[in-house]
Formats: sequence, C-alpha cells, structure tokens
Amino acid sequence: MFFSKYIVIEKVPGSVDPLGFLKPSSTLADKLFRQFTVLSNHPAYHGFLCCSYDYLQRSGVVPGRRDFSRRFRDLEILWGLINVWESPLEPSDSNNGKGSQQGDEAAAMSILNVTKYKPLLHEGDLSLSGARSFLPLYQRLNYGTLGHYSSPSIFWGLLDAKGVNLTPVGQRLAEAWRRRDNLDFDDLLRQWEAGKPVTDISGFDRAVRLFPLGGLPSAFEQAVWLDLIGDYCRTHRDTRQLWESPLSSGNLALYVGGNGADDAERSRQRASFFPTAIGHWQAESELTNRLRLADGFELLAAVAQAILDWEYVRRLDEACPNFPVAGGIPEALFELAKRQAEHYLALPGATQPGGLFESMAAAKSPTHLATVVLEHHASHQKNKGAMAYIDGEHIAVRDKVDLNDFGRFIVAVAVNPAELTHRIRWRYRRDWHFLRADTWQRYANGGHS
Repeated sequence: MFFSKYIVIEKVPGSVDPLGFLKPSSTLADKLFRQFTVLSNHPAYHGFLCCSYDYLQRSGVVPGRRDFSRRFRDLEILWGLINVWESPLEPSDSNNGKGSQQGDEAAAMSILNVTKYKPLLHEGDLSLSGARSFLPLYQRLNYGTLGHYSSPSIFWGLLDAKGVNLTPVGQRLAEAWRRRDNLDFDDLLRQWEAGKPVTDISGFDRAVRLFPLGGLPSAFEQAVWLDLIGDYCRTHRDTRQLWESPLSSGNLALYVGGNGADDAERSRQRASFFPTAIGHWQAESELTNRLRLADGFELLAAVAQAILDWEYVRRLDEACPNFPVAGGIPEALFELAKRQAEHYLALPGATQPGGLFESMAAAKSPTHLATVVLEHHASHQKNKGAMAYIDGEHIAVRDKVDLNDFGRFIVAVAVNPAELTHRIRWRYRRDWHFLRADTWQRYANGGHS
C-alpha cells in the first residue's frame, strides 16, 4: 500500500498550468477515457460513495441538506482509518512521481486526506467525537471521496444526473461493496456513529484486512463492474476497444517508462508507447486518430513548456555560470517546435490553447519562438488574474523552475542532442488515464489494483 500527500494535477513542473494546457489536454483525454479525471484513481471509492449514499439516505440524510457533506465525512473518516491502520507509511518522495512504474501505480493506491488521517492515529480518542474535534478533517469537505468521485459516478451511471440519488446499478454497487466475507460495512458504520472507538468496534480488525483499497472485491462487486464496463462499451463504440482489447502489460509498461534504469532509457520507452498503441488498435480509425492527437499534443505542449522553462532559467543569475542557457533556446529546439507544430496542426481535431501552436509554427527564429511562448504565457496569466513569471529580462515570480533539475536536463540533451525529443516528452509527460483503465479492468476481474 502506498500513500501520497498530494493529488498531482499534471505530471508537469508547475502544475498551476502556466501555458493553459490543462483544458485542451483534458478535452483530448476525454475522447479516450471520459469516465476518469486526474482526481479519480481507484474504483473502490465509487463503492464506498454508493454505500455511504445508501446508508445516509436510509437515515433521511440526502444531498441538499446542509449537513450532508459533513455527515458523509463522518463516515469517510472510518474508512480512512481502516486504510491507514496497518500501513501508515508514505512512499519515498525521491522519485517525485517520475521514472518508475511504482511511482505511477502509487497514485492509484493513495488515500485521500492521508496526511490528516495519520495524525488521528496518535490521538487518544479514536471515536467519531474525537475525530470531529480534529478540525483539519472537516476544513475542506469537498476534498475527498464526495468531491472527487461524484461527477465520475454520474458518468458511470451510479448516481442520477443531478447527483442526488443512487440509480439501480448504484444501489447494486452499494450492496456489493458493503459486504465482504460476511462482514457488513453498515454494521461498522452504525457502531462508529454510536460513538464506539475503532478498537471497540466489532469486526474492525477484519475490516482492516477486507476493506482497504488493496482489498479484493467480492464476486458480486466484480460482476457489477463488469456490467458497468460492458454497458459503457455498448454505448461508446468509438472507444470500446480500449476496454475490450486492452494493451498487454508489456505494452502498457511503456507508458510509464518500462523498466528503464535511467531517464534516458525511460524516455525512449515512453516515446514508443503511442506508436505501439496505434499499431495495436490500427483497425479502429477514429480511435487511432484520437491517439495521434494525444501523442502530438503531449510532445508539442512539452516543447512549449521547455521553452518557457529555458527562458525562465536563463534569467536566473546563478544559472549562466553553470549551464549553457545564456544564448537563448538552441536551434535544435526551435526546429523541433516548428516541425511538431506543423505535424500536430495537420491532424483532424487538433486543439490548442488560444493560437499558441499556430504562432509557434509561424515563428521565424529561435528568438521569435521564445517571444511567442512568453507572450502567450503573459496573456494566459493575465486572463486568469495571475502574474506572469517573467517581466522582460527579469524574473517576476521566484521558484517556478527547479534550477538544478532543469540544469541536469539541459546537460543531458547537450551531451546527446539526439535524445532531445524523447527527453522533453518524458520530462513533461501528461496523464491520459491508461493506468486508471488498467486498474479498473483488474479490479473488475478480481485482481489487486
């Protein structure tokens, strides 16, 4: 079991979206896996959500009541404690989410609000009243299962269109999730709400083994998910092959850099992912076009982000003596940007933030290209009411690029220019939900996720 302190919005340095890529990349990702967001990582959350909806509604507590979110959080705390009870450790931050399949898989197994549940383990009163006195758990009620999984639950058809009531299949999932190995989660919730400390709750020790994210779903729950996936494929025939004919584990591993020992090898592995996926689904013309769009957007957005970071770093006083950035972006990066922009914009359905990619394609020189990216950044920041990172030749907002980390990237591509394309893609790779789909598939088939 792994835990993470944060929800990673994008695997891009500076997740505040300084160039406006989040919206167009989300649009493209939705064309592949509409049922996921970057905040939905594991199907068990849907089961808990449906179980909690059912439990609360039987008590007359329904969405729309002022106390619904707070009462939902009451129940969620018990499940959170179950998840951290025997595995309170967090993964090493040395990976920073980059460069290993373990790092990417850890996100799927992370517990929302784990940094708030862990301190609770050291409180003397591990009852609901004790939890309610721990204010951090109640400060952001929208940060958790209810906030992150309600909309995806509507898409899966577990909640009605307004997110108020369970649908018939949502009711089935509630019933399926709450019972594992003859232990009824409702019984635990009743004891928790009655004020019992977790150590006095009958069945809690078994729940720690049966109900955490790593717990195996029952045959009943698997059947519900197989039905949900089947229903999705019948109504979304343009992307059904993503589910009905998924990539092999070996091909999927390319998405996270395979088993590469270093960034050079991992970047080459990731670069082969989309061509491999396109070959796998080559008979599906609409699907392969969407994959080409994701492939092209990922690389072009990475190039633009690299240009912004380069211009930022070369304005740092401490950078120029140590890294070859003083002369502006190199010719090779300029040529890559032009070539990739022209290639991407020729694809049917290409999307972009504003006219950035068209302007990049029309750039006349490396200096002109840098100006295009910086002007777009300034305009984008202004439109969202934020300050641009760069003002002329000066840094306006500090600490937006890790100098040493970016410096290592610069040195690596300077030593081996042929690696520029792969390295840029790997450094600024984006999340297209392929690992989430694999997690859902394995869960529905009874395997550990």
